[in-house]
Amino acid sequence: MIGQRLEQLMQHIGISHSDAHLRFGDDWKLQPRALDAGPGWEDRLAVWDDGLVQESGRDRGGTPRGHPGDRTTQAR
Repeated sequence: MIGQRLEQLMQHIGISHSDAHLRFGDDWKLQPRALDAGPGWEDRLAVWDDGLVQESGRDRGGTPRGHPGDRTTQAR
């Protein structure tokens, strides 16, 4: 309840979560939700659009230990 209200207040004053981790290289952007994930890795859809040409592909990246996408940290 308090967390939701705090998030609403932060949005109201113009503060939002960072999406810097979803951008890389020359205009490539990763989708926020992982397509698949395993211990220490996750796959995301990557899209590149320069206005004339659009490309997409699957990007596999490592996740820091303890990251929500790291299934090794889930219920043991």
